[in-house]
Amino acid sequence: MRRLIPASLLLSWSLAACASQQQATPTPPVRSGVSTAQTAVTSQVSLPPTPPTDCVDDAAFVNDLTLPDGSSAAPGDQLVKQWSVQNSGSCDWGPGYRLVPILPNPLDDTHPMALYPARAGTQAMWQVTVQVPEASGEVIGRWQAQNPDGVAFGQEVYVVLNVAPPTTLPPTSSPTP
Repeated sequence: MRRLIPASLLLSWSLAACASQQQATPTPPVRSGVSTAQTAVTSQVSLPPTPPTDCVDDAAFVNDLTLPDGSSAAPGDQLVKQWSVQNSGSCDWGPGYRLVPILPNPLDDTHPMALYPARAGTQAMWQVTVQVPEASGEVIGRWQAQNPDGVAFGQEVYVVLNVAPPTTLPPTSSPTP
């Protein structure tokens, strides 16, 4: 046979159970000036990470370090051209930053070169190795920086060479007997 328990008794048992649970749960220590409720809330709230600030890629030519404009070169020579440049943007140049030839470029075989790492606001050196073509006359090669997303930025850098015509030796005459 089932016995019915009066509702008032059920209510008092429920209240007693809640009270014993609250006593078993430790309360966090109260810091001066901060209530217990505030401490509990702030410990459970996590702020989303701050998104990185967008930066701007830029570069400015400073000066030629090697091969000033108009330098003479012989056909077939392999030369090293260096420029001093300013990282005038707000992005640091790191992995994935390259110096790419602007085509057509008679002094390059279209291979991009890695840029030397440079923090924003500092100077750096850009360098390429060029192969002088066999044709004589003035030859211009141009390059521009490119970020890891493939976007070109900054001032172009270039080299202007005067390629001398190939020298031909006059035929030697042999003495006639």
